[in-house]
Amino acid sequence: MRAKKLILKADQQGVLHGLPVVAPNQEVEVILLMDDRKAPSSPQRRKPSPRLANQGASLHGDDMKPAISAEDRGPLHSESSGNPA
Repeated sequence: MRAKKLILKADQQGVLHGLPVVAPNQEVEVILLMDDRKAPSSPQRRKPSPRLANQGASLHGDDMKPAISAEDRGPLHSESSGNPA
């Protein structure tokens, strides 16, 4: 028995097109593998708990400026970081 792989598409009525013509009284084995996967949907965004709504952090002032100035950190911090005071 010869194997032949066919990829067939059904029309609006569900009729398969592209089936091979076989000899009269010929026995064939057909294996149908239906694709059960649904169309890819957009990933679901995660949402925070409603109890936490509107309680997020907010920025006040310059967010790139250090919270503690170099003068307040003292001379030990500038020595450990390798920067001269």
